[in-house]
Amino acid sequence: MPGCPGHYERERTAQALRFPNTLIVIDDIPADVCDICGDTLYTAEVARRLDRVMRERPATNATVPLYRYEEVDRALPAPLDQNTADAADAR
Repeated sequence: MPGCPGHYERERTAQALRFPNTLIVIDDIPADVCDICGDTLYTAEVARRLDRVMRERPATNATVPLYRYEEVDRALPAPLDQNTADAADAR
């Protein structure tokens, strides 16, 4: 990214793609990622493959939980009170 003093490092990333009524996540995408600002660069080959995924949505082969931000608290475990937390830490 212009002006960022960071360096790009080869990493594996994940990309969430939203379609009508569907969200898919592609994991383990090779990319160069800035170690400071997080800017992500893909090779032309990777970009072509991701573009194809956007055009020809793949069949679903796994499911993951999807929570709306406003509703995610209901999916979390009840918070521990301080006495219960202290007793667990003492063990």
